[in-house]
Amino acid sequence: METILWNPSATPLVRESLIKANLILFDLDGTLIDSGEGIFNSLRYMMEQMGLPARSNDELACFVGPPLRDTLCHTFGFSSEKAEEALDCYRHYYTRAGLYEGRPYEGLAEVLSTLQNEGKVLTVATSKPWVYAHRILAHFQLRSYFDTVFGCYRDGRLDSKEAVVNAVLNHYRGDHRLGGGRLLQSALKHPLGHDCLPMMIGDRHYDVLGAAKNGIQSIGVAYGYGSSQELLNSGALAVVQHTRQLASLLIPQP
Repeated sequence: METILWNPSATPLVRESLIKANLILFDLDGTLIDSGEGIFNSLRYMMEQMGLPARSNDELACFVGPPLRDTLCHTFGFSSEKAEEALDCYRHYYTRAGLYEGRPYEGLAEVLSTLQNEGKVLTVATSKPWVYAHRILAHFQLRSYFDTVFGCYRDGRLDSKEAVVNAVLNHYRGDHRLGGGRLLQSALKHPLGHDCLPMMIGDRHYDVLGAAKNGIQSIGVAYGYGSSQELLNSGALAVVQHTRQLASLLIPQP
């Protein structure tokens, strides 16, 4: 049985408080979906179209998690204009095939169902465009587990995990409610307000730090694209090795 790793700062009282979280924010890539294949294939298509030399999966792994614009500029030294051109090439492949070149992590549907049945409100907070996230979740038959889907816009708005998490909190605290079209028919009709007790779940330090900048804590998942050490060093309260361990942290155990 894999061991849950705890941050040294997580006191017994803090550990017990995890089950009180009623709003669970999930990252998408590397947390819900093993999406590396589609991202890598889309990047290779982009690099071929732009005359760039090929790179290995290990060299491309830095693209799984953070906002794509920033990583394109940092990795390839693109200007803002060149990054937009690269994004167009990337999306040409990604929207046609790359979106669906992945798989949900083992045991995920069971965990989501358990959390939902316990009354937890589940939402997605991703750095990719929310419209893509919606299509991915629908394709893998996971959309019904999530009250809402939050992500950036294709034009760059909310293009950071901090901004996406902030939008989630504004919605559920009632400060700025999300409009129709992105909600399930069964989505909350009333905000959680002061009763909102959020918890972020993600596989990279971007998730943990983006949540922390909004004053909320995180659980890291080591089965994704980040390491346990990366997640603990960035402040995750705990790091799980398998999806099934998430339920053991977030719901009371008999």
